[in-house]
Amino acid sequence: MNIQVYKPGFDTKFINKDNSTTFINPEIVNLITLLSSAKHGVSLLSPSDAVFPMFKKVDIKILINGRLYLKLGDEIGNARVKEDVKNIKKIFNNTTPQYHIITDLKIVNKNEEVLKNIKFDGVLTQCLEVGTYVEYEKIFLYKNYIINNKHRYTKIIYIGNSRDGARDAGILGVLVNSKVKFDLYGNWDLEKWPMSKGKLLYSESQRVLSKYKYGVCLTEELYVNFGHRTPRIYEYMLAGAIPFVETRYPRDLAVISENDFRVVNSGEELKLKIKFLEKNEHYRKELQKQGYKIVKKYFSGEIVKNKLLKALNIKRN
Repeated sequence: MNIQVYKPGFDTKFINKDNSTTFINPEIVNLITLLSSAKHGVSLLSPSDAVFPMFKKVDIKILINGRLYLKLGDEIGNARVKEDVKNIKKIFNNTTPQYHIITDLKIVNKNEEVLKNIKFDGVLTQCLEVGTYVEYEKIFLYKNYIINNKHRYTKIIYIGNSRDGARDAGILGVLVNSKVKFDLYGNWDLEKWPMSKGKLLYSESQRVLSKYKYGVCLTEELYVNFGHRTPRIYEYMLAGAIPFVETRYPRDLAVISENDFRVVNSGEELKLKIKFLEKNEHYRKELQKQGYKIVKKYFSGEIVKNKLLKALNIKRN
């Protein structure tokens, strides 16, 4: 099988340093690596720092969501969008089976107008209520490892973006009003959130996270409504930090169950649980217990690869 992949709005880094501030680069790099490991020919048609073959015969095409809408005042970004739209309409011409991988619902909703005349044979997602769920959030775990750092801050780290204010209430209610000690990273309005330390490169995130004992996972209505699972929980766990999650946070219950200690209903409950962990051996035990949840089959990529191949109607070579 020869597979073509296109990722709008981003130059993929296989060789040079990853300059993204999200999971955007590792998810496409790992996708291509996993499909190639199944002994299929894979070509990335969007810009990257690696050279790929050009196939005379293509069996499957994959579009991974990216920005395809214009933003007021962003001349450089809009020029890139126009070029991407032109390429996508040429590549995804309904002549072969073609699939859409969705990892950002908000962006995809904004892209609907551009993609309305393109017929996809399937949508592959990390959402329980959209398309075919292929556990794509676990692609981030491929060939990763857990960081063990004995010297850590006894406070919380939160990495995320404001998402146009969708997470403001969570930050305010869970972290600010409860007066827990925390550090905030991501794309935030500094007038509203002056404590923000700004964006954090993905390539630096694990090292920074490993300095903290605790992390918190906050969500928004869009993710809750569609059961959208993000790699965020695993990001904390791989850094050796204990991730506390909101009750409604969409997650794999095999990793964090409904009645798990790390599930919190409020900032006050979060504060009490951290205080409890700090007073006895439960911190060490909780950390050890969560380490057992990231099993070998997650790191090997077998789960995601097998589900992807099945959804793409590809037999393993």
